Amino acid sequence: MKRIQLVWLAPLFCSAIAIGPPLVAQAQEPEADVIPSETELYRNWYNETDPAKKLEHGKSYLSEYPKGQYAEYLSTWVRAEELKQKWTQAEAQYVAALKQENDAQLFQAGGELLEIDKDNIGILYTLANRARMLARKNPPNYTYAAKATQYARHAIDRINAGQIPKNVDNNAWESQGKAITLGNLHELLGLIALRDNRDADAVKAFQSIATYQKRDPMPHYYLGKLENDAYQKLVAQLPADPEERVKPEHAALVDQANAALDRVIQHWAKVMAYSDADSPYRSVVAGPLETYYKARHENDASGLQALIESFKGGSS
Repeated sequence: MKRIQLVWLAPLFCSAIAIGPPLVAQAQEPEADVIPSETELYRNWYNETDPAKKLEHGKSYLSEYPKGQYAEYLSTWVRAEELKQKWTQAEAQYVAALKQENDAQLFQAGGELLEIDKDNIGILYTLANRARMLARKNPPNYTYAAKATQYARHAIDRINAGQIPKNVDNNAWESQGKAITLGNLHELLGLIALRDNRDADAVKAFQSIATYQKRDPMPHYYLGKLENDAYQKLVAQLPADPEERVKPEHAALVDQANAALDRVIQHWAKVMAYSDADSPYRSVVAGPLETYYKARHENDASGLQALIESFKGGSS
Protein backbone atom coordinates (compact mmCIF):
# COMPACT_ATOMS: atom_id res chain seq x y z
CA MET A 1 0.00 0.00 0.00
CA LYS A 2 1.33 3.38 -0.94
CA ARG A 3 1.86 5.84 1.84
CA ILE A 4 -1.06 8.21 2.18
CA GLN A 5 -0.08 11.77 1.38
CA LEU A 6 -1.77 14.95 2.51
CA VAL A 7 -4.37 15.99 -0.03
CA TRP A 8 -4.95 19.56 1.12
CA LEU A 9 -3.60 22.14 -1.30
CA ALA A 10 -0.95 24.50 -0.02
CA PRO A 11 -3.00 27.66 -0.71
CA LEU A 12 -5.70 26.26 1.55
CA PHE A 13 -3.17 26.26 4.36
CA CYS A 14 -2.28 29.89 3.61
CA SER A 15 -5.34 31.05 5.51
CA ALA A 16 -5.68 34.79 5.96
CA ILE A 17 -5.56 36.03 9.51
CA ALA A 18 -8.78 37.48 10.82
CA ILE A 19 -7.50 41.02 11.14
CA GLY A 20 -9.68 42.60 8.50
CA PRO A 21 -9.98 46.31 7.81
CA PRO A 22 -10.56 48.23 11.06
CA LEU A 23 -13.74 50.16 11.41
CA VAL A 24 -13.35 53.77 10.34
CA ALA A 25 -15.18 56.33 12.40
CA GLN A 26 -17.06 59.04 10.58
CA ALA A 27 -15.34 62.39 10.50
CA GLN A 28 -16.41 64.54 13.42
CA GLU A 29 -16.92 68.25 13.32
CA PRO A 30 -14.21 69.81 15.49
CA GLU A 31 -15.24 71.21 18.79
CA ALA A 32 -14.63 74.85 19.52
CA ASP A 33 -11.49 74.18 21.50
CA VAL A 34 -9.90 71.85 18.90
CA ILE A 35 -7.17 73.64 16.97
CA PRO A 36 -7.61 73.76 13.18
CA SER A 37 -4.32 72.01 12.39
CA GLU A 38 -5.38 68.91 14.36
CA THR A 39 -8.64 68.77 12.45
CA GLU A 40 -6.78 69.12 9.17
CA LEU A 41 -4.45 66.20 9.93
CA TYR A 42 -7.41 64.08 10.93
CA ARG A 43 -9.29 64.94 7.72
CA ASN A 44 -6.18 64.10 5.67
CA TRP A 45 -6.31 60.63 7.15
CA TYR A 46 -10.05 60.21 6.81
CA ASN A 47 -10.27 61.30 3.18
CA GLU A 48 -7.27 59.31 1.95
CA THR A 49 -8.07 56.18 -0.13
CA ASP A 50 -4.55 54.90 -0.78
CA PRO A 51 -3.74 52.42 2.07
CA ALA A 52 -0.07 53.32 2.34
CA LYS A 53 -0.71 57.06 2.34
CA LYS A 54 -3.62 56.67 4.76
CA LEU A 55 -1.33 54.89 7.21
CA GLU A 56 1.22 57.68 6.98
CA HIS A 57 -1.47 60.30 7.63
CA GLY A 58 -2.56 58.38 10.71
CA LYS A 59 1.02 58.27 11.98
CA SER A 60 1.47 61.99 11.26
CA TYR A 61 -1.55 62.85 13.35
CA LEU A 62 -0.34 60.74 16.28
CA SER A 63 3.14 62.23 16.03
CA GLU A 64 1.77 65.77 16.31
CA TYR A 65 -1.12 65.10 18.68
CA PRO A 66 -0.42 61.95 20.74
CA LYS A 67 -3.16 62.98 23.18
CA GLY A 68 -5.44 64.63 20.67
CA GLN A 69 -9.18 64.21 20.32
CA TYR A 70 -8.80 61.38 17.79
CA ALA A 71 -5.59 59.83 19.17
CA GLU A 72 -7.14 56.86 20.98
CA TYR A 73 -9.00 55.65 17.92
CA LEU A 74 -6.17 56.31 15.48
CA SER A 75 -3.66 54.51 17.73
CA THR A 76 -5.81 51.39 17.55
CA TRP A 77 -6.35 51.80 13.82
CA VAL A 78 -2.64 52.31 13.03
CA ARG A 79 -1.61 49.19 14.97
CA ALA A 80 -4.24 47.09 13.19
CA GLU A 81 -3.38 48.53 9.78
CA GLU A 82 0.34 47.91 10.24
CA LEU A 83 -0.38 44.28 11.06
CA LYS A 84 -2.72 44.00 8.10
CA GLN A 85 -0.18 45.43 5.67
CA LYS A 86 2.63 43.33 7.13
CA TRP A 87 0.45 40.23 6.71
CA THR A 88 -0.46 41.11 3.13
CA GLN A 89 3.17 41.61 2.13
CA ALA A 90 4.39 38.46 3.89
CA GLU A 91 1.52 36.39 2.52
CA ALA A 92 2.38 37.40 -1.04
CA GLN A 93 5.99 36.35 -0.47
CA TYR A 94 4.84 33.12 1.16
CA VAL A 95 2.53 32.11 -1.71
CA ALA A 96 5.19 32.97 -4.29
CA ALA A 97 7.75 30.90 -2.41
CA LEU A 98 5.41 27.91 -2.38
CA LYS A 99 4.96 28.12 -6.15
CA GLN A 100 8.68 28.63 -6.80
CA GLU A 101 9.84 26.11 -4.15
CA ASN A 102 12.05 28.83 -2.69
CA ASP A 103 12.71 27.41 0.76
CA ALA A 104 14.63 30.36 2.17
CA GLN A 105 11.84 32.78 1.21
CA LEU A 106 9.17 30.34 2.39
CA PHE A 107 10.59 30.05 5.89
CA GLN A 108 11.31 33.79 6.10
CA ALA A 109 7.81 34.81 5.02
CA GLY A 110 6.17 32.01 6.98
CA GLY A 111 8.00 33.09 10.11
CA GLU A 112 6.75 36.65 9.64
CA LEU A 113 3.17 35.40 9.27
CA LEU A 114 3.50 33.34 12.44
CA GLU A 115 4.68 36.41 14.34
CA ILE A 116 1.19 37.76 13.68
CA ASP A 117 -0.81 34.53 13.87
CA LYS A 118 1.30 32.12 15.94
CA ASP A 119 -1.39 29.41 16.12
CA ASN A 120 -2.10 29.17 12.38
CA ILE A 121 -2.00 25.40 11.90
CA GLY A 122 -1.92 25.70 8.12
CA ILE A 123 1.29 27.70 8.10
CA LEU A 124 2.85 25.71 10.92
CA TYR A 125 2.13 22.50 9.03
CA THR A 126 3.26 23.78 5.64
CA LEU A 127 6.66 24.80 7.00
CA ALA A 128 7.11 21.62 9.04
CA ASN A 129 6.02 19.47 6.11
CA ARG A 130 8.50 21.16 3.79
CA ALA A 131 11.27 20.44 6.28
CA ARG A 132 10.05 16.82 6.41
CA MET A 133 10.34 16.52 2.63
CA LEU A 134 13.85 17.98 2.73
CA ALA A 135 14.83 15.56 5.49
CA ARG A 136 13.71 12.64 3.30
CA LYS A 137 16.01 13.62 0.45
CA ASN A 138 19.21 11.72 -0.31
CA PRO A 139 21.31 13.14 1.20
CA PRO A 140 19.00 14.60 3.83
CA ASN A 141 18.71 18.36 4.10
CA TYR A 142 18.21 19.62 7.67
CA THR A 143 18.72 23.33 6.96
CA TYR A 144 15.40 24.31 8.54
CA ALA A 145 15.15 21.49 11.07
CA ALA A 146 15.48 23.63 14.21
CA LYS A 147 12.67 26.03 13.31
CA ALA A 148 10.54 23.30 11.80
CA THR A 149 10.79 21.22 14.97
CA GLN A 150 9.28 24.11 16.92
CA TYR A 151 6.56 24.55 14.33
CA ALA A 152 5.74 20.83 14.30
CA ARG A 153 5.48 20.59 18.07
CA HIS A 154 3.30 23.67 18.29
CA ALA A 155 1.02 22.41 15.52
CA ILE A 156 0.69 19.04 17.28
CA ASP A 157 -0.20 20.80 20.54
CA ARG A 158 -2.86 22.94 18.85
CA ILE A 159 -4.39 19.99 16.98
CA ASN A 160 -4.47 17.86 20.13
CA ALA A 161 -6.19 20.77 21.87
CA GLY A 162 -8.98 20.55 19.29
CA GLN A 163 -8.02 23.33 16.88
CA ILE A 164 -8.91 22.80 13.20
CA PRO A 165 -7.08 24.51 10.30
CA LYS A 166 -8.90 27.47 8.80
CA ASN A 167 -10.99 26.81 5.68
CA VAL A 168 -10.84 23.02 6.13
CA ASP A 169 -14.07 21.02 6.15
CA ASN A 170 -14.63 19.54 9.60
CA ASN A 171 -15.81 16.16 8.31
CA ALA A 172 -12.86 15.79 5.95
CA TRP A 173 -10.50 16.82 8.73
CA GLU A 174 -11.84 14.31 11.22
CA SER A 175 -12.14 11.44 8.73
CA GLN A 176 -8.69 11.73 7.18
CA GLY A 177 -6.90 15.06 7.36
CA LYS A 178 -6.18 15.10 11.08
CA ALA A 179 -4.50 11.67 11.12
CA ILE A 180 -2.42 12.39 8.02
CA THR A 181 -1.34 15.79 9.29
CA LEU A 182 -0.33 14.48 12.71
CA GLY A 183 1.46 11.54 11.10
CA ASN A 184 3.55 13.80 8.88
CA LEU A 185 4.39 16.14 11.76
CA HIS A 186 5.56 13.24 13.90
CA GLU A 187 7.60 11.91 10.98
CA LEU A 188 9.63 15.12 10.93
CA LEU A 189 10.25 14.81 14.67
CA GLY A 190 11.25 11.18 14.21
CA LEU A 191 13.69 11.86 11.37
CA ILE A 192 15.36 14.66 13.33
CA ALA A 193 15.56 12.45 16.42
CA LEU A 194 17.26 9.77 14.32
CA ARG A 195 19.76 12.32 13.06
CA ASP A 196 20.51 13.37 16.64
CA ASN A 197 20.77 9.77 17.90
CA ARG A 198 17.86 10.29 20.27
CA ASP A 199 16.52 6.78 19.87
CA ALA A 200 13.84 7.00 22.58
CA ASP A 201 12.37 10.15 20.99
CA ALA A 202 12.51 8.55 17.55
CA VAL A 203 10.65 5.47 18.80
CA LYS A 204 7.96 7.68 20.35
CA ALA A 205 7.54 9.65 17.12
CA PHE A 206 7.31 6.61 14.84
CA GLN A 207 4.94 4.85 17.23
CA SER A 208 2.68 7.91 16.99
CA ILE A 209 2.71 7.68 13.19
CA ALA A 210 1.76 4.01 13.37
CA THR A 211 -1.19 5.03 15.54
CA TYR A 212 -2.40 7.73 13.17
CA GLN A 213 -1.65 5.95 9.88
CA LYS A 214 -2.17 2.32 10.72
CA ARG A 215 -1.22 0.78 7.37
CA ASP A 216 1.79 2.94 6.60
CA PRO A 217 4.99 0.87 6.17
CA MET A 218 7.32 3.80 6.91
CA PRO A 219 7.07 3.92 10.73
CA HIS A 220 7.45 0.16 10.96
CA TYR A 221 10.58 0.31 8.83
CA TYR A 222 12.17 2.75 11.25
CA LEU A 223 10.84 1.05 14.37
CA GLY A 224 12.30 -2.21 13.09
CA LYS A 225 15.58 -0.48 12.33
CA LEU A 226 15.76 0.96 15.85
CA GLU A 227 14.97 -2.44 17.37
CA ASN A 228 17.62 -3.99 15.10
CA ASP A 229 20.17 -1.48 16.38
CA ALA A 230 19.24 -2.45 19.94
CA TYR A 231 19.50 -6.13 19.04
CA GLN A 232 22.96 -5.69 17.54
CA LYS A 233 24.16 -3.89 20.67
CA LEU A 234 22.88 -6.71 22.87
CA VAL A 235 24.52 -9.36 20.69
CA ALA A 236 27.81 -7.46 20.87
CA GLN A 237 27.77 -7.96 24.63
CA LEU A 238 27.51 -11.76 24.29
CA PRO A 239 30.47 -14.12 23.82
CA ALA A 240 31.30 -14.89 20.20
CA ASP A 241 31.41 -18.64 20.93
CA PRO A 242 27.87 -20.11 20.59
CA GLU A 243 28.64 -22.64 23.31
CA GLU A 244 29.51 -19.85 25.72
CA ARG A 245 26.29 -18.01 24.96
CA VAL A 246 24.09 -20.83 26.26
CA LYS A 247 25.62 -20.71 29.71
CA PRO A 248 23.26 -19.62 32.50
CA GLU A 249 25.09 -16.38 33.24
CA HIS A 250 24.19 -15.11 29.76
CA ALA A 251 20.55 -16.22 29.78
CA ALA A 252 19.05 -12.83 30.68
CA LEU A 253 20.99 -11.06 27.93
CA VAL A 254 20.07 -13.73 25.39
CA ASP A 255 16.40 -13.32 26.30
CA GLN A 256 16.64 -9.55 25.79
CA ALA A 257 18.31 -10.01 22.42
CA ASN A 258 15.71 -12.55 21.27
CA ALA A 259 12.87 -10.25 22.38
CA ALA A 260 14.38 -7.38 20.41
CA LEU A 261 14.78 -9.62 17.38
CA ASP A 262 11.15 -10.71 17.62
CA ARG A 263 10.11 -7.05 17.57
CA VAL A 264 12.23 -6.49 14.46
CA ILE A 265 10.45 -9.38 12.78
CA GLN A 266 7.03 -8.02 13.71
CA HIS A 267 7.75 -4.52 12.40
CA TRP A 268 9.39 -5.62 9.19
CA ALA A 269 6.65 -8.16 8.49
CA LYS A 270 4.26 -5.20 8.66
CA VAL A 271 6.46 -3.36 6.16
CA MET A 272 6.02 -6.29 3.76
CA ALA A 273 2.28 -6.40 4.43
CA TYR A 274 1.61 -2.69 4.02
CA SER A 275 3.94 -1.79 1.13
CA ASP A 276 3.68 -2.04 -2.63
CA ALA A 277 6.00 -4.30 -4.58
CA ASP A 278 8.20 -1.38 -5.64
CA SER A 279 8.49 0.14 -2.17
CA PRO A 280 12.09 0.99 -1.20
CA TYR A 281 11.34 -0.10 2.36
CA ARG A 282 10.31 -3.53 1.13
CA SER A 283 13.52 -4.12 -0.81
CA VAL A 284 15.63 -3.18 2.21
CA VAL A 285 13.94 -5.40 4.78
CA ALA A 286 12.99 -8.50 2.75
CA GLY A 287 16.36 -10.27 3.01
CA PRO A 288 17.14 -9.52 6.68
CA LEU A 289 13.56 -10.34 7.66
CA GLU A 290 13.83 -13.86 6.24
CA THR A 291 17.23 -14.36 7.87
CA TYR A 292 15.94 -13.24 11.26
CA TYR A 293 12.77 -15.28 10.98
CA LYS A 294 14.80 -18.41 10.25
CA ALA A 295 17.06 -17.66 13.20
CA ARG A 296 14.04 -17.69 15.51
CA HIS A 297 12.34 -20.71 13.88
CA GLU A 298 15.05 -23.37 13.58
CA ASN A 299 16.11 -22.27 10.08
CA ASP A 300 12.54 -22.61 8.77
CA ALA A 301 10.92 -19.65 6.98
CA SER A 302 7.75 -21.46 6.00
CA GLY A 303 5.63 -19.48 8.47
CA LEU A 304 6.89 -16.07 7.42
CA GLN A 305 4.39 -15.46 4.64
CA ALA A 306 1.53 -16.43 6.95
CA LEU A 307 2.75 -13.81 9.42
CA ILE A 308 2.83 -11.18 6.69
CA GLU A 309 -0.64 -12.16 5.49
CA SER A 310 -2.00 -11.86 9.01
CA PHE A 311 -1.09 -8.17 9.02
CA LYS A 312 -2.67 -7.68 5.59
CA GLY A 313 -5.86 -8.97 7.09
CA GLY A 314 -6.00 -6.15 9.61
CA SER A 315 -3.90 -7.31 12.55
CA SER A 316 -1.69 -4.53 13.88
